[in-house]
Amino acid sequence: MEKVGVELEYLGDVDFKVKFGHGAMDDLVIAASHVPKGQSGGVARKLLAASVTYCMTGWLFTLLQKTRVDVNALKAKTEVTMSKDESGRDFVDKIDMQIQMQISDEDVNAFERCKSIVNRGCLISRSLIKGVKVTHSISRT
Repeated sequence: MEKVGVELEYLGDVDFKVKFGHGAMDDLVIAASHVPKGQSGGVARKLLAASVTYCMTGWLFTLLQKTRVDVNALKAKTEVTMSKDESGRDFVDKIDMQIQMQISDEDVNAFERCKSIVNRGCLISRSLIKGVKVTHSISRT
């Protein structure tokens, strides 16, 4: 079973660094101390939105490349909708993504075939639908 991971480092105040340890990604600094207190929420939701958006568009882009479809432009926008559970705690209820691509008319059939494959979901979206098991432990050093 393949495993990947990230490390989170406390930088002080309310700031953190996410260490990806991957050549394709720079580490990410979450500098919540630079934002007014009432506006610092939503970072985790944005990271989730970025993850599922990149996964879905990346999968589609890879399939299109394999079928030799030239992608002239690509834009994606994702919105995360929150709800409350029976005990009043927030949870992610819905992730809505729109992907727009510019391709030539001659590539429409290949585009539609690739789109039908991606509509079944990417790694992240399928995992969320199946209900990812999340475990954790908290210890004192």
